[in-house]
Amino acid sequence: MNVILGIDTSSTELGIGLFRDNQAIASYSRFIRNSHAEHITQAVIMLLNSCALDPAAVTHIAASEGPGSFTGLRIGMAFVKGFCARNGVRVLPVSSLFILAHGAGAGAQGRIVAAIDARRDEVFCARFRREGKNIIRETDDALIEAAGFRALLQEGDCIVTDTMGFERSAVFGFLADTAGHVPVERHPFCRGLSCAAAGAAQIDTNELWKEPIDILPRYLRAFTAPYSRKEHAS
Repeated sequence: MNVILGIDTSSTELGIGLFRDNQAIASYSRFIRNSHAEHITQAVIMLLNSCALDPAAVTHIAASEGPGSFTGLRIGMAFVKGFCARNGVRVLPVSSLFILAHGAGAGAQGRIVAAIDARRDEVFCARFRREGKNIIRETDDALIEAAGFRALLQEGDCIVTDTMGFERSAVFGFLADTAGHVPVERHPFCRGLSCAAAGAAQIDTNELWKEPIDILPRYLRAFTAPYSRKEHAS
């Protein structure tokens, strides 16, 4: 029996999910900003206890690798490495953009564009398509200017967006009346469960799974502190 623990800390939501073999068995989400470090351990323990599972029962972990929150991703990776050091399981890094595309649900057939507000008028994005239950990647994750993001959209796209909790974000404002727009702020996803589902789907693809020491966040841009200092100085 395989027990796959899914963890997503790439955004405002802390998402934890569990699969047993190919079956989803539990999910937990918490939507309080800047609280991942305080709650991730308790959330995982609570979810395992709710399924009468000991931490040693976890055979695989699928964890978001980014792009997304610098701090959130570091917290998630640190937890995963600590958990795996004791339990000796391997890890599947999962793109947070893939998680958004997966979370759009079975009703989003055809092309899916997943996008995250990267601030400074830039967007993290990637294109996927859903064929039945499968999410198939069409482009790599990329950091592009907002104008370039608008240019790549096509009629009929399902567009899943995440403003990362930035209340004054306007980068996706032009999508307000678009029928296929799915903002996560109004359509919360079970991100941890999407992670676990990705792990269950790739359970036999050994080359994708990594040793915990080898996993690193994929930020797609340099650290933002120098930019923040410039913005505050101007």
